[in-house]
Amino acid sequence: MNPEFSERVFEFAYNAEFAAANTAVLLSMPWMPSQPEEKYRAYDVKFRLKRAYGKGWSLMLQHKVVRRVDNKSPSNHEWVNKCGVPYFAFGLENEQYNRIVQFRGRRRAVYYCAPRFCERQALEDHYRTGSICLSSIWLDPGLAGEIADTRSHTIVFDQQGTCAIRCSGEPKDIRIVAMGDLAEMRPPEQLRTESLSEVYEELFAIAMDRASRWQGVTAENREYSIRRDRPQRVEIDSLESAASAVGSLSAEYFGFSWLFVLDAASDVA
Repeated sequence: MNPEFSERVFEFAYNAEFAAANTAVLLSMPWMPSQPEEKYRAYDVKFRLKRAYGKGWSLMLQHKVVRRVDNKSPSNHEWVNKCGVPYFAFGLENEQYNRIVQFRGRRRAVYYCAPRFCERQALEDHYRTGSICLSSIWLDPGLAGEIADTRSHTIVFDQQGTCAIRCSGEPKDIRIVAMGDLAEMRPPEQLRTESLSEVYEELFAIAMDRASRWQGVTAENREYSIRRDRPQRVEIDSLESAASAVGSLSAEYFGFSWLFVLDAASDVA
């Protein structure tokens, strides 16, 4: 069964519920509407940063929608033997996947986020009951490593959210991540110009490295969900400019939603 709702619809619904339930601030997302006026954009960034007071964790999610497979067949028997049926699956854009793996290697909290349902009615029911997050899964592709070929690859996970693999050739395990794992990545910290500049430099280096492998492939001659051209470096001289730079780069070149999850145990200024 194919998904009955789009990634953007799931992304919006998930982020809204997650932010409300976890004292989190949505700092940017791929399709967030932007205004042409620079003054408005500066005000919008400043407004969001004002809410992201205290210490916490930066979390970046790449949202996916899934199809459900109910039967075993000659083409999926290895996956079924591993995860059973029914299972959920989504296809990978190899370049985007590799960027996630590279950024994840910097011990950053960046994961795929997918629903354990694909029906529109289920989405509406979960939205009404505030259970979209509980019925979704975070997936960490770091252990599976980068994809080195141009074949089609798929991530598969079971209905209960206890088994996940990357499929194509030999299945590779994908780690399932819990909310509590955020604290294992890095200690909570405040959003500061210096720390965000570090994140920006990591994202920029990865985007530049990946772009060098795609010379001659532009948005004009191929369609992709993320930009593959060389990003233009921006000047960072304040917290607002740092947050704007990270938000734009992570959304356009990685397809991330960027949330800041406040640490309830930390003192707030």
